[in-house]
Amino acid sequence: MHAQNRVILVAPRMPEWPVCAMLCGLIFCLIALPAAAEAPFGPEPTAISIAELVSQATEDRQLGQHRLALERLLMAREQARVSGLEQLDARLAAPIAQAYLYLGQPQKAGDEFTQALARATQDNDVQLVAGIENDLGQLAAREGRLDDAQRYFQASLSRSASTSAPLAAIQTQLNLAQLALRRDLPEQAAQRLVEAESGLASISASRAKLHALLRAATLAQQLKTSAGDTARWIELADELAARLNDPRGQATAQALRGQRSAAQGDLEQGLLATRRAISIAQSVQAPDLSYRLHAQAGRLLAALGRRDAAIAAYQRAAVILRSIEVDLMAESLIGGESYRELVGPVYQQLGDLLLQRAASQPATQAGDLQLARDVIERLRTVELQDYFQDQCIAESGQPGQSATAAMANVAVLYPVLLADRVELIVTLPDGLRQIILPVSAARLTEEARKLRQLLEKRTTREYLASARQLYDWLIRPLEGELSRHSIDTLAVVPDGALRNIPFAALHDGAHFLIDRYGLVVAPAVNLVELAPSGGTSKATLLSGITQARDSFPALPFAAAELDGLSQHLDGKLLKDGQFQLAMFANEVRDAPYGIVHIASHGQIEANPRHSFVLAHDGRLTLDKLEELVKFSRLGAGVLDLMMLSACHTAVGDDRAALGLAGMAVKAGARSAVATLWYVNDEAASALVSAFYDELGKGAPKAAALRNAQRRLLAEPRFQHPLYWAPFILVGNWQ
Repeated sequence: MHAQNRVILVAPRMPEWPVCAMLCGLIFCLIALPAAAEAPFGPEPTAISIAELVSQATEDRQLGQHRLALERLLMAREQARVSGLEQLDARLAAPIAQAYLYLGQPQKAGDEFTQALARATQDNDVQLVAGIENDLGQLAAREGRLDDAQRYFQASLSRSASTSAPLAAIQTQLNLAQLALRRDLPEQAAQRLVEAESGLASISASRAKLHALLRAATLAQQLKTSAGDTARWIELADELAARLNDPRGQATAQALRGQRSAAQGDLEQGLLATRRAISIAQSVQAPDLSYRLHAQAGRLLAALGRRDAAIAAYQRAAVILRSIEVDLMAESLIGGESYRELVGPVYQQLGDLLLQRAASQPATQAGDLQLARDVIERLRTVELQDYFQDQCIAESGQPGQSATAAMANVAVLYPVLLADRVELIVTLPDGLRQIILPVSAARLTEEARKLRQLLEKRTTREYLASARQLYDWLIRPLEGELSRHSIDTLAVVPDGALRNIPFAALHDGAHFLIDRYGLVVAPAVNLVELAPSGGTSKATLLSGITQARDSFPALPFAAAELDGLSQHLDGKLLKDGQFQLAMFANEVRDAPYGIVHIASHGQIEANPRHSFVLAHDGRLTLDKLEELVKFSRLGAGVLDLMMLSACHTAVGDDRAALGLAGMAVKAGARSAVATLWYVNDEAASALVSAFYDELGKGAPKAAALRNAQRRLLAEPRFQHPLYWAPFILVGNWQ
């Protein structure tokens, strides 16, 4: 959790689906009026039906019912096709693409936008082409394809200049300004704002103009220069919002005024303007605006030294967030924002303040630590939701008696990385402990990344210095408590760069951490099914590739691994040519396997849609794996363990490590075992066989993995942690 003293910008809401609004009028131009000329009693039923579907879809979108909106638009398209209305069919593609974006399906959105662009180009509809190019630019920016985004925005701007749509050109200028800021080109961003300002001067008063003014003011605030004169932008927006009787606009303008005052050092005036904005937002029931405003008030109160009031403000923001998080994630998807960056600061700063108060007020420490831990759990869930772009990842509920039993002899470690310090929250059988380390997040991150790099150098022991330093920071302060409670399993909920290192390789100067504890990674404890796995099917699906495929080298020892396991485990073997996507899908879907084992190359990337496991005839993505395991096994039993014995997580990419941490959750498995880096084929085969051997003896998963790793550690040729440390257990440890 990286605390930042950052401004929480209150971004204005852009006009709702302008393409749909345009379509409503277009439908009657294309269909209803000609039909009325032929039929004196009104338009044909099909024409009315299509118009109503588009209108209802727009209303659904405004109510946050994105899936229903998409269904109506697809029905309208089908009716247009049946009626031979090809021109209308083409124009429905853009709003359908926007609907897919709201539902977190960017690939389908991109396909629809591309088709819409081709059709609009063929029809020589310059205005529609410009609008679709702007949409494609936003999609490209969202996916990090900044050069493509620049190209689309420039093309859209050029076309808009040749049409009678100056406001569309201004909105594209603002998109270009935001893109320039993202590329760290402030002078270019400032020039775009100047050009947008000159265009806005000739635009008549409207809500669309108000939204453009507020967005320009927000961008000018981010620039922290006189470009566009931030104060003037704010005043113009405030005056126009009053003229239009637009409370949302007024609240946003007041929030921007509060930010500007705070940036100039007048915190009290900034707080006063922020509270005016809160009052306006509450009067019109705008929770998406209110949570940001309460967070802004919390930041200002904290800067004024009023910690308790700041905590209360952030808590109000967090409560509002929970009530609207599904819609907010959908909005962030189409807006190209990171959901984590949008809402994460609220939880980050609230957790920081609660930890500060816990350390300074012993009388309320227990309660504050509990609140801080809950906030951290929520933040970790938000990070996974953002990584997978899946708003269905949520808490599994409050632990019951079986979960309480699962916590015996188990400690949960939450390292919390803050700008000025690192804090450890430890959950022990008798309560919580707080430990404050005098080391910054930047310093700890540097050491963690250094360890990860050095662990992959098998010819040296250079890693030991970093392994000892991290042990001294993260484990040594806990040794007394862990010993006193007879802890044998340590569950870690990692933060930042700590997701990318194997805690098993931390070293106390004499022993590795794996010598003392079974270790497990939990993306968030509330996402882990803690109950024992008793009664779960032990049937195993063994799958793998031993031959060279798709530019990946052969895994000759994987053949012996799979053949050996198939002789001792009850299940089915799909090897090489049999490990095909369709055959694997049929097995996972139709048989109640408790264990799915895959011995094949895999990659975990920063973009989860690029993460995959290699099959004989293609790549099995995490999304497809989830589809097979989580949603196609209703009534078929629980998947207790998923094993990926030859995968690799992008080095130095903390976001990619979220994929490893969240793999079991995403795939719907109680536990997963995977590797942080590609492991020597022979070593991997030996460790995997030892792991299943330990499971067969009745050992819990964490203990089984620990014992298997120690078996390799005992062999001189595999003593280096390169061979055994990258195996990570995620999720349930029993």
